Amino acid sequence: MEKKVPAVRKAGSLLKKFLEERQDIKETDFYDVGGGKREPSARVWRLWANLQKIQTEFLVDEGGNPCVGLNQEEAWARIRGWKERDGKIEQRVESSTTILFENELQDLILTAIDKGIYDPLLKKRVEVKYEIVDGKPVLTDKKQQLHILREFTRIKKFGDRIAVTKAESIVIKKLLGVEWREEEEIKHEEREVEIVNQTKIISSSETKIQAPTVEQAQPKIEEPPASSEASTPKQRQLIHSLYKKAGLSEQDYYLMLWHDFGKKSSTELTLEEAERLIKILETQIPPELPIDEMK
Repeated sequence: MEKKVPAVRKAGSLLKKFLEERQDIKETDFYDVGGGKREPSARVWRLWANLQKIQTEFLVDEGGNPCVGLNQEEAWARIRGWKERDGKIEQRVESSTTILFENELQDLILTAIDKGIYDPLLKKRVEVKYEIVDGKPVLTDKKQQLHILREFTRIKKFGDRIAVTKAESIVIKKLLGVEWREEEEIKHEEREVEIVNQTKIISSSETKIQAPTVEQAQPKIEEPPASSEASTPKQRQLIHSLYKKAGLSEQDYYLMLWHDFGKKSSTELTLEEAERLIKILETQIPPELPIDEMK
């Protein structure tokens, strides 16, 4: 009897074959990602990684301590992985993951507003009651607040473990050659590209600038060497917060990315480029909006 394999998001034929062959992988080893598809758990990726002779380890700081930890605001982890063949390292990759707890809290609230909260007494999801305060949704029902607080406390308590799991998962997926980005990140990058491609003429008080196409335009700066370290999620989140605080529209922001850095997305920035962009945006923040409060 042929084993039934769940529809996996962008998994590829190699993973499908692996899932069909492994009899110890069960239905509970997958979770829903929307669209009728499911994603393998960290256990499944690790089993496949072991089969492909993939190993991982923590990166260490100058003092020799593992790059993993958490505080009241965030959790982080840096993982390195490599793939061996015939006793030699064939490929090596790294991944850094930062979990900002404030963003996780907002995500929990927005997800609850979108999908509702499960009520064990009614045995169904119920609509969330909320109001907008200072531009952010705030739950008004005390029981629903308690539900979100429990979930948020769990995330903060195990934040470093969650960061390690995510970082290791990205390393393993890169080495296995499958899609490693989250669904929301993929959609966000597609949206960034779409806005750049749709931008034709940007009006200003003095000039009108014709937005270049990828084929026509040349970046004003040289491409960074392939070894340049990529910008971090924390940098990209700060960049998006800063350009909004600076009063820039999405079109102005993406045009700035293209003309100043030759990039269509903040994910294409190097670590150094992201820092330069942050400093540029900080100079455009009005005095009544202190920059320190946003970091």
